Formats: sequence, C-alpha cells, structure tokens
Amino acid sequence: MSLALRTLAPLVLVLGLVVTLDAEDSEIAELRRAAEQGDADAQHQLGVMYENGEGVAKDDSNAVEWHIRAAAQGHSDAQRNLAFRYETGKGVPQDYVAAYTLLLLASIFNEAHPREIDGVVLSAIGRIYPKMTREQINEAMRRAKEWQAGPGSDPQ
Repeated sequence: MSLALRTLAPLVLVLGLVVTLDAEDSEIAELRRAAEQGDADAQHQLGVMYENGEGVAKDDSNAVEWHIRAAAQGHSDAQRNLAFRYETGKGVPQDYVAAYTLLLLASIFNEAHPREIDGVVLSAIGRIYPKMTREQINEAMRRAKEWQAGPGSDPQ
C-alpha cells in the first residue's frame, strides 16, 4: 500500500463512521418526531431502543415513558413490555395488578386480535396469577374493562 493510501485510509474510515453516525442520528430524530406526534409504533420502537440501549443511552425512565404512550393507544407489544416492567419492578414500582391488567389488554381485550394469547403473554399470566389475591385479579379485570371502554391512560 502506498504512503498516500496508508495516510488516507484512517481518514476515510473516520469519515465513513461520521456519515454512518449522522445517518443513525437522523433516523432516531425522525423516529422521535413521529413518536412525539403520536405514532404508537414509533413510541413503542423508541421505548424498546431506550430499554436496550440501541442507538440511544439505555434509560429505564424514557423506556417506560414511551411504552406508556404507546400502550395508552392500544399498542399490544407496548402493553406487553410495560406489563413485564410492572411484573419485575424495572423502572416502575412492582405492581402485579397493573401487570395483569396490561397483559389482559395485550391479549384478551386486544381489538386487533381478540381472544388471541401468545405464548409469552400466557407464560407471564401464569407467573403473575398465583402471586395475586382474588381481589387483585378482579381489580385488574375491572381496570382492563374500564380501559377498553375508554382507552388512553396508564392502567396503574
């Protein structure tokens, strides 16, 4: 490799990296704009990115905020992700009633796929149900039905 090529190679690599980072920043900014304008898919995706630290710094409070926004619009994947957070207390206070409510909304009360329960949700229901009292289960069901009648709030 000639001296000129050896000298330019690191510069080309750095410039390529900067262009890639700018493109990623642009994609994240576009996603954030869509999320802030109320796009539930974008809100959910941004929540997942904050949850996993993908393209943004890992941040539980931002992950929860975006999942709540998407879940409030009936986004079943966001409801499921938020349910797992309430189940474990990750980024929110542990709350089995809220977790169970969200799992009901993500499955049984999901208008897009009524009565469809995927294995992940079924497994989570199976983990949470035995930890709850009859009153807590009834409260979760009441919240899910209430939310279904007028969605738009965090079921906590």
